[in-house]
Amino acid sequence: MKHYFLYILTAFLLISCGNEDPISSIHEQKDAFESHRLPQGNHPYDATIQSIFAQTGTLVLYKYQPSEFDWGVTRNYLWTKERMADEGYLYQLPDEKYVGEQVKMLQTEFLNLFPSSFLKKHLPLRILLCSELYYLEGGYTTEPTHDDYKPVNAFEGYEFFAVNHGNSTIEKMTRQEKDEFRIELCKLLLRRIYPTINKGALREAIPEAFATISTYGTDVDGSLDAGFIDDRHKNSVREDWYDYLQTIVSTPASELQTADGLLSHQKVKQKYEVVINYFKNNFKVDLQHIGDLSTAQ
Repeated sequence: MKHYFLYILTAFLLISCGNEDPISSIHEQKDAFESHRLPQGNHPYDATIQSIFAQTGTLVLYKYQPSEFDWGVTRNYLWTKERMADEGYLYQLPDEKYVGEQVKMLQTEFLNLFPSSFLKKHLPLRILLCSELYYLEGGYTTEPTHDDYKPVNAFEGYEFFAVNHGNSTIEKMTRQEKDEFRIELCKLLLRRIYPTINKGALREAIPEAFATISTYGTDVDGSLDAGFIDDRHKNSVREDWYDYLQTIVSTPASELQTADGLLSHQKVKQKYEVVINYFKNNFKVDLQHIGDLSTAQ
């Protein structure tokens, strides 16, 4: 299914070749599939990348066209001086000298935490490796300064994750920085499987056992005692569910289980147990193990 979608995506990219916009066009049609061919080089890590593709159906790319990063159905993601009013992202291709370390970190801090069957269904078509990845808010009337460039670990574009740290600094990353990298990627993946717009078979169901614990609505109690981690989401089962997912993968059990921790609230604990058991039974994924990794070292 990912391969079929890839062909559709490439067809759209080829159609865009007639567009004179330098942001969204491909310079030569013959390059349309170029970055989708593995191996992309003859480095030792190319074999690892091919192994990841065999296990997940996702292409890990360190060579790709600008259009593959900035193209989307309704928007471009790549920020430029000509579009200072819009938010966007800036990136650089990775330094191939450090791609091996980048791929290793991608595996140990992210991919290895989920079974292949889960990744095959829910990972995007491509993971685009970057040496630099920044987010810029919109609304600029003059060129932004260096401080306006906010580095991010990862970003989800149209059928891709962009992943940072393909440069020399990866050798000096602290345990905390790697934890943040892992947490951010896990949050992206978990958000992806419960999209705002129903995507048919690509969307997983939220168990009824979770939704029946709390009463939802704009006028209901949104407190922890009512089972809500974030009272802003007391009107949305989906957002409430995601609050639990992102909290679990970013928080060790020891912190959740303290005397005044989140699990000291009965309905929160009930929802927590539904989430944990649902992922274990349906996906063979231990979300709390991921959260506990933040205290592993």
